[in-house]
Amino acid sequence: MSKEEKLVDLVAKIEWKRNRYRARHLVRVLEKAVREGRLDINSLKTIKNEKIRGITDTIEYLLLDEKSKASYRFDGKYSGWGLYETLKGGVHNGKCALWFAKIGGNAVVNGRHAGKFAEFHDTSKANGRFAGEEAYFYDDSEASGNYAGLVACFYDRSKASGRKAGHYAIFYDKSEASGKKAGHYAWFYNESKASGPCSGYYAHFYDRSEASGRKAGKFAGFCDKSKASGLCSGHFAYFHDSSEASGDRAGYRAIFYDSSKASGKNAGYKAEFLGKNHF
Repeated sequence: MSKEEKLVDLVAKIEWKRNRYRARHLVRVLEKAVREGRLDINSLKTIKNEKIRGITDTIEYLLLDEKSKASYRFDGKYSGWGLYETLKGGVHNGKCALWFAKIGGNAVVNGRHAGKFAEFHDTSKANGRFAGEEAYFYDDSEASGNYAGLVACFYDRSKASGRKAGHYAIFYDKSEASGKKAGHYAWFYNESKASGPCSGYYAHFYDRSEASGRKAGKFAGFCDKSKASGLCSGHFAYFHDSSEASGDRAGYRAIFYDSSKASGKNAGYKAEFLGKNHF
């Protein structure tokens, strides 16, 4: 197997294992080799592989001075693959741009699969049907698109917005999912929220989490001060501490502890009430 074939094989293995650290390390190693003259960057350009082309774009960016970096745009299909330096700004439009990358500042990534396996910080955004898939979102970053933030992790005040945004994702702190099926199969911690017609579907809610929508909190578990609000809020849910459900079928077949409340047409139907619960 030639060196070129080994490199292509290594990139494929890194993607299969979803190893963002190995991806960035590989780029760092190749960049160092180019800087030291041990590797000709033009030799990478001759490899007929789109991912290697994206890595080449990343290395070319890293070789620029700070002024030139500010105006650089990752618009190639896999441009910015494995970028280990945090991208601070700009609008980047590669279909699969910035995989495994560190994205921060007010940078915006637009692309159907852009920002996959990446890390988003500050007020950065991923826009696209599957943008930010399996990515990490921190601070006030956001994923926007029909399936944006799929299987992603949301921390701090980060958000997922779209028809099925945040599908299978995990939400921490004050992060939020908003969309028709927001938070589907998700986990919610601390002050996280889900908002949409099927918000919190199959979700777990802890601390002061809240779901709001047509079927908010369906099959969900609520702890501490969690709330569900919607037509079928708290459907098959468990409520603990001061949790509350409000809607036409609030608390349907739910269990309430302490000072939890259910308010609605069929509030607390088939529920178990202990402590200071009201319905």
